[in-house]
Amino acid sequence: MIIRKLFLLTAFLVISQLTQAQSKGSFLLGVGMDLYRTDNTGFAERSQVGLEGNYFFSSQFSGTVGFDFWSGRQTFFVLGGRFYPVDPVFIKLKGLIGDNSDVALGMGYQRGIGGNFNFEGGMDFYFDPGDLGIRLGLSYLF
Repeated sequence: MIIRKLFLLTAFLVISQLTQAQSKGSFLLGVGMDLYRTDNTGFAERSQVGLEGNYFFSSQFSGTVGFDFWSGRQTFFVLGGRFYPVDPVFIKLKGLIGDNSDVALGMGYQRGIGGNFNFEGGMDFYFDPGDLGIRLGLSYLF
């Protein structure tokens, strides 16, 4: 009985993800905020918010353009991409272009929450300072 329930739950989750999946030519617009970074000495010492748009060249690859707003530093122009090896998990690489340019490599998870809205969570490793950031956000798939 429990195996049957687990199978039905798994099938439901897979089907719900397939209906939310992006396809070639889709746009994903998202906003996220870093909840924690390893270079913060106190809780919510500074805030970092990102606004990104993704265009899907295929169901597994997207190009990213956006802005990161850091209260302690400045604003960065973001240019990068995402790779979805197994939807809803993605690997991302982004360049932060500004006075203190940097490159970040990260991964995340995207979960549909209704309609075309998604919840996103993930982390980024910033190479220049060698810090890790944990970001949560919302996105909308067009």
